[in-house]
Amino acid sequence: MSYNQTLTQLFSRIYFQINQQINLIHPNLVIVQGDTTTALASSLAAAYNQLPVAHVEAGLQTFNLSNPYPEELNRKIIDSFSTLLFAPTTFAKQVLLEEGICHKNIFITGNTGVDAFYHYYKQTNITTTTKENISIVKIIENFKKKQYNSTYSHNNRHHRHIIILVTMHRRENFPYLFDVSRAIATIAKQYECNLLFILPIHPNPNVKQIIRKNLNELINVKIIDPISYDIFGYVLFQSDIIMTDSGGIQEEAVSIGKTVILMRMTTERPEGIYLGTIKQIGIIYDDIIQALNYEINHLIKLQNSTFISNQNKYIFGDETASKQIATIIDNYFYNNNNNNQSNHIDLKCTTKYRQYKIA
Repeated sequence: MSYNQTLTQLFSRIYFQINQQINLIHPNLVIVQGDTTTALASSLAAAYNQLPVAHVEAGLQTFNLSNPYPEELNRKIIDSFSTLLFAPTTFAKQVLLEEGICHKNIFITGNTGVDAFYHYYKQTNITTTTKENISIVKIIENFKKKQYNSTYSHNNRHHRHIIILVTMHRRENFPYLFDVSRAIATIAKQYECNLLFILPIHPNPNVKQIIRKNLNELINVKIIDPISYDIFGYVLFQSDIIMTDSGGIQEEAVSIGKTVILMRMTTERPEGIYLGTIKQIGIIYDDIIQALNYEINHLIKLQNSTFISNQNKYIFGDETASKQIATIIDNYFYNNNNNNQSNHIDLKCTTKYRQYKIA
């Protein structure tokens, strides 16, 4: 990242580089994932070169262009001209249909992010040698070995150590970093040695300064560099509560039965809220305190927080999204190469029908 770079500067650099690569390798299709500025620049570069675009995570919207910003704007633009739209859920497909996108271009596949997470989650095997070189693993192990102190528990019969993983990277949340860090400090002091906050810090220098200033002195708040993906599944599994503003982490945490405290005013993944696995509380100090106290006290009364509800486990995907997408793309090229598209024209998707319907 360049220091204090603007979105337009970032977009321009990515667009120029992707356009160069397109002209160099001459692809037949460009696949973009998600709602980043990279995805938008890449998809537009493809479209301006008259290449079809396939959008993974299509249909995720909050219906609020400023939250999240610029992600909501990016994904709406990408969806509007993509040829293949891979929606992770039925809800996402319905969003696309209401945007006027032809149903024949939309495919419910689940999310490839869930595929990747399960792959690493199942295969993570942190050996003794590896553990010595991974500070976050040692932090978790040492914390769980500590003697429990019942002074800070509301229920001494079922005591436990509680780990809370905190991630925060949304641009629109940066002005609230002080309130969030103050809430973390309050809860950390309240439960002291029985609670551990793990806080992978965003590389943005302005974010680092605020977080370290407010939390650096607390022994039960571990501020660390971003966690590499190959051990993130381990850290997520070891955590009891996930406090985040991330979209992907919402999916991953729900997939292994973890409670998510969502620090956002909107979400493009409302399925988790409807099922009760995601608690959307916003980014106000008092609301964060109330939500954390509720979830911590609930966990103190439980023997086991790792129970995975079969009803909720696969709401964002069943580990087959990648295979489904590969098959759909293969069929797309097969039909194009054999001129099969003309045999399956849906009148409702034609220009004349749609204009007639409006008129």
